[in-house]
Order: sequence, then structure tokens, then C-alpha cells
Amino acid sequence: MLIQGTCNTDKTALLIKKYADLVKEGVPQKEILVVLLNAYKKNLFISEIKKLGLEIDKNAKIYTFFGLCYNSFLDNWGYISELIQADSNIPPNLCGLEVSQYIFKQCIKEADFSDYISKVNLLHQLFRRYSLIVQNCLDSKEVIKRSKILNETFAIDAQKAIEEYKKLSIKYRSFDYLRQMAILPEIYSKTDYFKQIKYFIADDADEFSYAFYRFIETLIPYLTDYYIGYDKDGSSRAGYLCAYKSGINEIKSRYNPKETDLKDKNPYFSFATDFSEAIRNNKKINIDNIDYSNKIKRLDMFDNVISDIQKLITSGVKPSEISVITPLCDNILTNFFIDNKFGIKFNILSGSEKLADNDLIKYIIGILKLSYGIKTQDFELKNIFIRLLNIPYKSCYKYINEYSQNNKLEVFETGNKEYDYKIQKLVSIINSLVKSPSSISEKIKIIFTNIIKEFCSDINQGKYDFLYKEAFSFEAAFSGTSEEIGKEFIIQIENSVISENPSEVIELNKESILIGTPQKIIDNSYKTKYQFWLDISNSEWTKEDTGTLYNSWVLNRDWNKNEYTLEDNIILTNDKTARIIRKLILLSQNKIKLYSSLYDNANNENFGGITEFIKKEELTKKVF
Repeated sequence: MLIQGTCNTDKTALLIKKYADLVKEGVPQKEILVVLLNAYKKNLFISEIKKLGLEIDKNAKIYTFFGLCYNSFLDNWGYISELIQADSNIPPNLCGLEVSQYIFKQCIKEADFSDYISKVNLLHQLFRRYSLIVQNCLDSKEVIKRSKILNETFAIDAQKAIEEYKKLSIKYRSFDYLRQMAILPEIYSKTDYFKQIKYFIADDADEFSYAFYRFIETLIPYLTDYYIGYDKDGSSRAGYLCAYKSGINEIKSRYNPKETDLKDKNPYFSFATDFSEAIRNNKKINIDNIDYSNKIKRLDMFDNVISDIQKLITSGVKPSEISVITPLCDNILTNFFIDNKFGIKFNILSGSEKLADNDLIKYIIGILKLSYGIKTQDFELKNIFIRLLNIPYKSCYKYINEYSQNNKLEVFETGNKEYDYKIQKLVSIINSLVKSPSSISEKIKIIFTNIIKEFCSDINQGKYDFLYKEAFSFEAAFSGTSEEIGKEFIIQIENSVISENPSEVIELNKESILIGTPQKIIDNSYKTKYQFWLDISNSEWTKEDTGTLYNSWVLNRDWNKNEYTLEDNIILTNDKTARIIRKLILLSQNKIKLYSSLYDNANNENFGGITEFIKKEELTKKVF
């Protein structure tokens, strides 16, 4: 059965009830496979099942699709080890992206790319290309065909680098989430691993990649029944995030399943449809039913938003009933909202992030650099002394100056016992690490246990756990290849160019207002009475999904044309934007406010964004 409905229907509740009914009827939980969009949705599904009075047993199979690939890989390591001629007694290194980046850097050197200008950009582009190939299950012949359509200059070099990467990942026994996904077809087509599955349940199917649909189509003929929830006008993750828009229609045509169509009663439903259609057709829509404010500078816009939010809170609106949606989660926005003049609490739900951008990770990496004798900049020392140890600059500047001149930390008396204790402890730990033969992961653990836990006021355990896991994976892969593996790891973390998926599920604090990117708000189905859309004049709202080494439209299973034109790019970019806007509007339960600015942070004029589709009298520019 297919269950069609938006985020405002009972689609998810029906799927949860169906799972509970099956279990109550006596179906073993190991025979029911549930696949959900992300960890947040998975946790929510499990939580709602428990509310119905059912316990989730150890054999339950409730996963994200990436989680399914991970567990399938691990459970079938004996079979996979035979395929790659590895020792099955040594477990695989199911690593994060830092290991993959390190391997890809070696592959780039081997593949040459002599005419490619930016090597940092190259790594990012190459990874996106590989992600598209894996999630769309493209073989080498299909990639070559699509490369010809695009007239790609670096297609041969890119393919050489990717093939080398695949070989090296086997050599180092290190498999990130994409390598795990690439192996999944071998498991479901060549083993009996999924033969015990009798029922299949999935939600948000419109947002899944072709790899997901290819998997479930091998299951459907052997299932007793299946229940798939989707939104017929969804697929907001089209493009690089690989939502396969044709998936549901293919299931309908091949299996002719029963279908339930649920109606959305949200007052914004018609407007969401009209707005998305206006974007698709490159037309303007009247938004008289929505407040719109356009300021001169971006900071002026922020001031306006904060003031409007304060008025709502003063009138009795709860913080949890408000969300701020922004395409740009940069430091300027983060600092402004976190340190706002009204003391309003905000919770930042950004996109994927690099480990080195997190404050706690900066502290640990800074201390590691001191222990390894890696030159540390003044601002890094200030970060450790002033922000971590909470010591005023006037009491620690001697240490910073001494280090700048002699590249080592000496112990001085500050005249304050508390400060002296903190500094002595720090220097003692660093000196012990210098002499220690411990691995990089063990040193990270020592720093966290002895420094961070004692002096850090805001500990993000999830970030620490993720860093420790990355270090452990790095050692497992490369410990025998370099004498200075610790230094190599530090350099890799600091110079990472590919963002990881968030390492933990965000806790939605009812006392805080959530700030998130459009895609994160959609992925978590975060409903609020009030939505504040920022920077709607910024082109990030309508960002193209193409690059030198990847084209998210042509390197996609949905693509079936023999040419790619500028018009195709415009149509597909607008279609993706329309899907995002529609889902965002449907998540609003009461009121939407739009904000833009004429100039960005660097005083460059903003052009484009979704203002291009709005029929609204612009505020007159001030004449200076």
C-alpha cells in the first residue's frame, strides 16, 4: 500500500500504527524492515511505538537508509571479505569522511589533474561526483555516456581518481557511508540476508535516492505486504541530495499497489501550491497575505527580525512556536542571534558541518598541536587561555608572547591561584603528551578527560565522540603508513573541505527558537506557528547544483535526454526551489514573515533569491 500525504496529514501516524498492529498480530519484529529519512525521524518513530505500549526488541530493524547500509555491511563482512580477498577475522574500518578525504588526496596526485586550478575545490567536486554515481547506481558506461552529454574536460582524470580511491579504500579496509552503500546491491542480490523480511515500511519515500528504490524493488516480490508513505509533490532533496523523483511512479506502474490519498487542511496549502507553480513557471506571485520587510544592510535586517520576535514573545508566543529559516548559517548570523540584545535563546540547526568549525574541537586540536610541536597561532592560544580556561588576556599574555618567541610554553606566576592552577594543569598535560607513546585517539581522550571536562562550561559530548571515532578510524587505516600519523590527522581535520552529516540528533529545546537551513527544517518536519525567512534576496535560495566535475541533473537516474542546455539548468533549478518552498510553507501553522536586504555583509548588492518570484512593491532605496 502507498500512503500519499503532506507533513500535515496523518501519514506518519498511520505507518507507526501499522507497525504496532503487525507486532500485536504476532509478526516478529525481525521480519519487519522500517527505513526512515534520518536519525531524527528514526528516533521519533521508535518513541511513538513505545508510546503505544510496545517494546522495541533487539531484533527490530528500524533504520535510516545509511544505517541499513552500515548494518548490512557489518553483518555480511564474512562474505564481503571474500570478495575483496581480506582477512575476515579483522573487522572493517567503517570510517567517517576524514579518512576518505585523506585517501582521495592521494588519488588526486595519481590522476594528475594538471590543468585544474584549485586543488581544494577539486577534492570537494570529486567527492560530490562519486556521491552522485553511488546514490544513482551508475556504472562506468553510464558515467561515460553522461560525461559526453556534458562535454566534460576532466572526465578521464575523475574516473581514474575514483577507481584508485575504490582500490585504496579496500587496501586500507576503510569504508565510509558511500562505500557501504555501493556494496549493498552485492548483499541483497547475492545473499539471503534480507530473505526473512516479510513486511516493509518506509516514510518520506519521495526524498530517497535511486539506490533506495533499487533496493526495495528487489524486496517487493517476496514481501507479504508493504506500506510506503510519500508526498506526491515532494522530493525537495532533488539534485545533489539525490531524491529520485520517478521512484513512486515506477512502483505504481510495476506493482499496481493500493493507495490512500490523505488531504492537507493547512490554510497555506493553496498558497504553497501557487507559490511553487509560480517558481516553476518563472512567474511572480502576489504575497499580500504575507509580511515582507526589505532593509538596506543585512545587519539591519537581523535587527528587524530580532525586534519582531521580541514583540511576539512579549505578547505570549512561546519560543518553540517560532522558527527562523536561513540559507546562510554563517558566523555573522550565528553570533548576532546567539548574543542578541534581548537575551532570546536560539538553537542553531545548520547543514552538515566540518568538525574543525566546532569550539570544543578547536580546543582539543589546539592542545594537540602544542603537544606535537606544530606551530600554533596567537589566536589559537588565546582561544585556549581566554575562552576555554576563562583567563583574562592581561593574565595570560606572557604565555602567548613567550610561545611566539620560543615556540614553547613556560610556567609564570600570574598572582591569581585559580589562574595558576589552570595553566599549570594545562602545561603539565601537554608535557606528558609530548613524552607519551600514546596514539592520537588516546591523546584526545586524555585531553578531554583532564582538561575539557574540568574547564569547559559547554561540553558537546556528541562532537567529542565523533572526533574520537574519526581519530580511531584514521589510526586503523594508516597507522603503518606514516611515523607521524598524529600530525597527519591534525592537518587533515584542520584542512577538511567536506562536511560530515551531524554526528548527533539535535534536541529541540522548548525554551529556544530554532534557526535552520530550509533543507534541515524540511528534513526534520519542524512545524511552528511562526516562520521567519531570512535573506530571501540571496542567491543561496536558488543555488545551482552543478560544478566542474559534477552535474546533479545529468548524473542522476531521472535524466533521460541526450543533451543538456542552459534552459534545462534553469528549469531544474527552479523545480528544486519550488519543491523546497512548498514544503517550507506547509510546515507553517499560522504566519510567515519574509526578510531581505539590499546589501550583504561585504556590501555587495543582493540579486535574485526568491524575491525574483514575488510581486510586491519594493521598499524605496535610500539616497545618501
